[in-house]
Amino acid sequence: MNELVRTVSVKKTLYELAAAKVGQHVCCSTLQKTNPPLDEKTLRVVAYNAFPRDEEHVRVISELSDNRPEYWNGGKHLFKDGYVKRIKQIGFLLAAVVEDNCHGKSASVTVAFEKQRITSTHCSLCNYLWCTHIVAAIVYRIRKPSKVLHHSPLTDALLPLTKEQLQQLLQFTITRNPGQLLCHVFEDLDKVRNRSESINLTQGYPDPTFGLHSDEESTDQLSIKRIGRLPFFQDRDLPSNGNKTCCSLTDQDAFMSSRYLSRKEKCMKTAIELLRKGDINLSGEVFIQLAHYFFRVQDQLNTSERIFMLNIERWFSLFIASCKGPIREKMLSVALKYNRNFVEKNYTPHEGEMTMRSIKLKKDRTDYNDNVINNVMGENRFGPFYEAILAHFQNSIPEALQLLYDKFTDNSLHLFETHMKNLWT
Repeated sequence: MNELVRTVSVKKTLYELAAAKVGQHVCCSTLQKTNPPLDEKTLRVVAYNAFPRDEEHVRVISELSDNRPEYWNGGKHLFKDGYVKRIKQIGFLLAAVVEDNCHGKSASVTVAFEKQRITSTHCSLCNYLWCTHIVAAIVYRIRKPSKVLHHSPLTDALLPLTKEQLQQLLQFTITRNPGQLLCHVFEDLDKVRNRSESINLTQGYPDPTFGLHSDEESTDQLSIKRIGRLPFFQDRDLPSNGNKTCCSLTDQDAFMSSRYLSRKEKCMKTAIELLRKGDINLSGEVFIQLAHYFFRVQDQLNTSERIFMLNIERWFSLFIASCKGPIREKMLSVALKYNRNFVEKNYTPHEGEMTMRSIKLKKDRTDYNDNVINNVMGENRFGPFYEAILAHFQNSIPEALQLLYDKFTDNSLHLFETHMKNLWT
């Protein structure tokens, strides 16, 4: 009997572990295509484990988009002061009412998620991706998951209902707010009755509690698109600490803790934090947007911004030497684009750039005669991102790049930056 109890206990634990892994790694679109479909109980367990657990990771992502730490801090205060009301999780959607003590109103908040990432946010009072009300609901769900009532996705919850129950549900719901809902309901009702309407030609039914629509952009995509706009970074006149530049990474602790960072510096800081959190793809996308910006305004760069650009090159090198997957190939493609582009423009590098690079890398790839292969990708050794291209040929992560990731900096980098400042001033 004891052996049987132990077996049942192990099976339950394995089920929970499997559901947790599915929630962490499998997207909603894949779950919807599962055949046979997952039962209602399993879907609830998977959805429970699909919500982010790392509060700090979510905070870093939120600052990438809106760049305002006060939103996150304000949201935490709303949570601590008990302003989050009527919070529920329906499938892969978190819904809550958050009272606003400043405006005397209540905000209706929805947060979509999958694979332990926030994918979409909406607040009835604000237009920000990460306003204080949204943050308050997210922090509540991360810190008090057992206090949140969990339901199956809408489709699965409605499926067992009879016709009478569905009519009862619909009419009671409309009665709560007829002025807002009746027009929408009858507008769709007219479409359903007309067989030629697109609503009748679409397979299945939209379910906001089970993943994003195919044409809907995620919060990550919206954030990257936002920082990709040129005006986003044009704030070089922001006040700094005694006019001392924070662009240099020779003292990473000072850079990461500084309160006097421009918007582009904040983006680099966020990208570094994301990388150290293991969020390789989003971190790489941020570095790519930074590279695009600097090459759009390359003729206007001052000395500190040129140093900042070299720091971007260092991180590109680290990514390409150590990461795998599509983001690595995308960063290599960007590095090649700008490296070759300087060849086409007959770019003449500043004196000293040809002999002194921020991190010295060598090509490890050789031919059958043990000769180093040169220019196999059409790279220009005098152009920018040459080291990032060389990183593609490394058989292991070079020591200088590993030191960069580990927050240590070789003294040669201090000498290099001093040398380059002297050249450019």
